[in-house]
Amino acid sequence: MHVRRRGRVNALGAACYRPGGHRPRFAFRLHTWHGRKKKDKSFTLPEYCSFLTALHHQLHAPIVLVRDNVSTHKSAELTAWAARQKWLRVFCLPRYAPELNAVEWVWSWLKRSIVNFLLADIDDLEALVRSRLKQIQYRPDAIAGCLTDTGLIMKPP
Repeated sequence: MHVRRRGRVNALGAACYRPGGHRPRFAFRLHTWHGRKKKDKSFTLPEYCSFLTALHHQLHAPIVLVRDNVSTHKSAELTAWAARQKWLRVFCLPRYAPELNAVEWVWSWLKRSIVNFLLADIDDLEALVRSRLKQIQYRPDAIAGCLTDTGLIMKPP
């Protein structure tokens, strides 16, 4: 998401599902770039790893990560880090299959919900995105619907 080329807001998100009647959850982190040189425009490898580690600790459970084919998700460094985590199992979606990714349905909802806002600056965009994502965190039915929309099912081991 861009605001007049003066910055951008990137988001990491995880739709979390657990069999056995547990309510679904959505976790996210935002990275705001204010258009300054020598600052990271998007998430770094340590930020990805920190997000997944914090999610693991928050959920108190192993994580099955279903990721898409974005190049940063497939980096050799991230793949090597993931292989070292005993609590993390990674599956990759086929190319060009965003409809199979529950988080893509969240991003679609988010983009539709912020389309007609006039914002003063990048900080306003960050606040709006954070507010909308927090709204979805309090709607387990919507998070469950994102999994339903993929057509995938969850089977306990």
